[in-house]
Amino acid sequence: MGIMSRGVNMVIDGILLAAGLSRRFGRPKQVVEWRGKPLVVHVAETALASQLREVVVVLGYAASEVRRALAPLAQQERFRIVFNAEYEEGQASSIRRGLRALDPSADAAMFLTCDQPLLTPAVLDALIEAFVRYRPLICYPVYEGGRGSPVIFAAELFPELMKLTGDVGGRVLIERYRARVHEQRIPSAQPLRDVDTPEDLRALEDEGERSPDPREASSRTSRAMYGEPHVCEFPR
Repeated sequence: MGIMSRGVNMVIDGILLAAGLSRRFGRPKQVVEWRGKPLVVHVAETALASQLREVVVVLGYAASEVRRALAPLAQQERFRIVFNAEYEEGQASSIRRGLRALDPSADAAMFLTCDQPLLTPAVLDALIEAFVRYRPLICYPVYEGGRGSPVIFAAELFPELMKLTGDVGGRVLIERYRARVHEQRIPSAQPLRDVDTPEDLRALEDEGERSPDPREASSRTSRAMYGEPHVCEFPR
């Protein structure tokens, strides 16, 4: 699966980071249920419903439990699971493991985390289409000036991502390449919410009792909803 822009076909793959130790949550949040499904399944299904060519899930902590939770998706052609034996080092090790698992033909990778169950395919596709259209090095969503996840990194940055160590993500590259970042505005902060603690989950559950699943309401929202994106001036 590729996305066409200006006559060029681009391929973007997804890397779902699901190896973390969940220290703040107190137990493996990957398999904690919300609305009848583990958090990791919510995000994996959303990624598979988007224009991503394939989705690679990186496991580590509680890998056997997470793998069982993902079993219903395991037969899908676009879905793969890999194990990060160095997960205790931190997020950088999972980024490296995910990149090693990617097909070499990928033009970019979207990094997702397993604790954003309100993400929608429409948000992912808006990011993908903006990345293909504007060709930045990095693309991420923003709402009222606040930066969120997931984040797309161009293949040009893979070598630098492979050098990351410890419990850090790609934030250092975002700062380093600020002039070549595209910030895609989205109309609501809801899809960007994450679950770090049991209190965060309870807040989602309380709100869920009063409102429908936002992913069902906007699973294929028109791009018109997202307004005109903010584009940084790229150096020529």
